[in-house]
Amino acid sequence: MIDSIAASRNVGLRRALIGLSIRHVGEGSAAKICRAGYESIEQIAGATVEELVEVEDVGPAVAASLRAFFDRPETTAQIELLRERGVNLDVLDEDRPAQVAADAPLAGKTVVVTGSMADPRSGEKIPRPVFSRLVERAGATVASSVSAATDMLICGEGVGASKTEKAAKLEVEVVDQGAVWKQLIEAGIV
Repeated sequence: MIDSIAASRNVGLRRALIGLSIRHVGEGSAAKICRAGYESIEQIAGATVEELVEVEDVGPAVAASLRAFFDRPETTAQIELLRERGVNLDVLDEDRPAQVAADAPLAGKTVVVTGSMADPRSGEKIPRPVFSRLVERAGATVASSVSAATDMLICGEGVGASKTEKAAKLEVEVVDQGAVWKQLIEAGIV
């Protein structure tokens, strides 16, 4: 139990933004804020609405919501208390922009990852954000939903029909995760 408590203090900026339940701030916007160069929760707290809107996928509603949240005196007190108790509210390396491999097999592609992922070498289940990070290291941009701008839908196990049907309708290439794992392995990314 003591080890679990100690480990939970390394929450990091992205998960802190999600965990604070700030209106309009979800996984996508929290990740984009971390990748935009904000290193700590205090830097975000000091940012203006105009500066926040400059972050990709952070619109006026998200920026205004962040500003309103950080303008509350109780928020400042809460952040100070978390810091005093040793909670990490700084960006983690895993939340910084991925370093693209020299031989990036997915360079320039916009992809959507769906379903359950598993490493074909061990059969071990891989969390989707971890797989998405590998795909980013392979040069791709990961999007959350299929659109006309999507080049590829990467499918793991248990994929629902809605994403594959939308991909077919938009003529987006649908690829099994096995083919992508092969590319990742051959490029030395995993």
